[in-house]
Amino acid sequence: TDSPQSAQSPINSVDASSAELPQTERDQLVALFNAGRHAEMEAQARLACERYPTSGFAWKGLGAALQMQGKDALAALQRATELLPADADTHNNLGNALRDLGQLEVALASYTKALEMEPSFADAYYNLGNVLQDLGRLDGAVASYRRALEIKPDFAAAHSNLGVALKDCGLLDDAAASCRRALEIKPDFADAHNNLGNVLKDLGLLDDALASYRRALESDPGYTKALGNLLFIHNYLADQPAARLLAEARRFGELVARQARPYTAWRNTPEPDRCLRVGLVSGDFRNHPVGYFLESLLAALASNASAQLELIAYSNHARGDALTERLKASCHGWHSVAGLSDASLAQQIRDDGIDILIDLAGHTAYNRLPLFAWKPAPVQAS
Repeated sequence: TDSPQSAQSPINSVDASSAELPQTERDQLVALFNAGRHAEMEAQARLACERYPTSGFAWKGLGAALQMQGKDALAALQRATELLPADADTHNNLGNALRDLGQLEVALASYTKALEMEPSFADAYYNLGNVLQDLGRLDGAVASYRRALEIKPDFAAAHSNLGVALKDCGLLDDAAASCRRALEIKPDFADAHNNLGNVLKDLGLLDDALASYRRALESDPGYTKALGNLLFIHNYLADQPAARLLAEARRFGELVARQARPYTAWRNTPEPDRCLRVGLVSGDFRNHPVGYFLESLLAALASNASAQLELIAYSNHARGDALTERLKASCHGWHSVAGLSDASLAQQIRDDGIDILIDLAGHTAYNRLPLFAWKPAPVQAS
């Protein structure tokens, strides 16, 4: 249910049309990328783009450096694809940038273009599977992951994410086998331990699921998804000491706070007579108990308090249904945010001028709890 991480293409292959960038500078960018020195690489790539503005390699390098730092790389990679229209790696990386911005259909087109140019591009098939999973097109996601694995059988991330897609299809035993195969290839793979935990939870093997989440956290102590899942599964386990639950909840808060860049000022005007703008964040604005609980409440607020409240929904699920449409009718604004990064969503909520932001998911599936550490609204509740 959590959006899987994209596979980033390296920058050491490029179309010959970038020959105007000296080979020594190209080699330096590649060396910085391989060494993980992405801030230095960004600075050097910016200089290269200024001196060689028609070098596709320079723009590709800038885009890669920005992506590896979690920054917006869209403009750089769009320019790179203009200059390198036949470079599959660049289209793949552009797809990743678009997916981070929640532009899932456009990202899908970029991955498809990369595969038209390089039909045996395993990473692009993997990324295509990820975005199809984001869109709820599970059969397509399964097929894409399987194609990636035909090309690259030891692709641990593809095995792990195939497990997620199979779980969402209800094929739990097959899902567990895929996650375990990922762990055979990469025993310390935190994502695969977490994904296996989710499958085991759905199989009712709660103690085994708890152990998988703990192994994920041993592999990656900063893994907020696994810690959130661990907190959630405590609801179903007896005899959990309250002190441990509190300590783990505080640990989760500390982790997400360290990974956020919280806002400290907002554009909301303190006018007592204006409408309050209330944002609702959930992945359950659909045929789900939360959706049904909300239906009459939102309808009542829309009919009786529309002069005092504006309801803005942020839906973290790619699929909708008839209930989704009824809920939309009770809201003043509606945004589909599945696949959108926390940074981008926080900026959108702040730009929307939300006064009160309410989480409706807790640690359940499709939640956006880490977003709240960014403090995009002056008042927040969960």
